[in-house]
Amino acid sequence: GRIFMGGVVIDKSGSYYGLALPDGVIVDDKGGLPGKALPSGVAYDNDGKIVGNVIPQRNVFSLEGKEKGRILYNGKVVAKVADEVGKLYPDGSVGKREAFIIPRTAIVDSNGNVVGFVAINGDIISKLGDKIGRIMPEGYAVSDAGKNIGGAAPVGVVLNKEGNVIGSSTFDGKVIDYNKDELGVALPDGSVIDKNGTVIGKVIKIGSSVIKNNGDFAGYVDYRAKVISSEGKEVGSVKENGIFIDIDGKIAGNILSGVYSLGD
Repeated sequence: GRIFMGGVVIDKSGSYYGLALPDGVIVDDKGGLPGKALPSGVAYDNDGKIVGNVIPQRNVFSLEGKEKGRILYNGKVVAKVADEVGKLYPDGSVGKREAFIIPRTAIVDSNGNVVGFVAINGDIISKLGDKIGRIMPEGYAVSDAGKNIGGAAPVGVVLNKEGNVIGSSTFDGKVIDYNKDELGVALPDGSVIDKNGTVIGKVIKIGSSVIKNNGDFAGYVDYRAKVISSEGKEVGSVKENGIFIDIDGKIAGNILSGVYSLGD
C-alpha cells in the first residue's frame, strides 16, 4: 500500500485551498469539503478537476541549508519565532522561491555509488558522518566547493525494458526484488544498473498521476505499476517509457510526472 499523511493544499496560483486529511478529504477554512487528494499528492475539486498539490507540513530550509521555518496547517510559513516567512507554492518553494522543502533520501553519483544522505537541514552527510555538500531544490547535490556530486536516489517501482515489474527502489538507492534480493542501484536519472553497470530497468514513482490522451485524469500508479482510478478501480498499467496502456491493451495516455529521465 501507500502511506498518505495529508498536508496543506496549494492551488496553481499559490493560494491556500484547504487541508488534506490522511483519508484524502480536503477541508477548507470554513469547514467545507471542496475536494479530495490522492496518494500521489494531486488535489481535485468535487468536479474531478485538478486544483493543486498537497504539500506536507514540514520544516523549510534556505538554499544554504539554514532552517527558515515551518509550514502550518493553514498554508502559512512561519519562522521559529512565529513570524511569517512567505507564501507557499505548489512546487514546495517558499516566498520568492529562496527556500524549499527538503526531501530525505540518499545521494547517488553517476556510477551508482551512494555518496551520502540528505540531513534534515539540507546538508549532505557522508557515511563517515562528515558534511560534504548540500542538496539543491532541483534534486541534485553539490559539494562545499560547488561541484556536482550526484543526485537524489529515485524511489518507486522498477520496470525492465519489457515493461515487467522486477522490484522497487528504496531511499538508500538500492533496488530489490520481491524476495528482498538486491538487483542493483537506481541512478539519479532513474536508470537502474546491476553490479556490472548494465542498465536493467527504469524507476517510476509510485503515486504518479496518469493522464489520458484527451487530457483527462486516468488515475495514479500503484506499487505494481498498475493505474488506479479515483474510484479505486484498475484501469490499466504503465510501461518503462511512461506510456499508459489501458485494460484493452491500447495506448491511452502517459504519466504526467514521475518517470525519471535525463534533463528532468
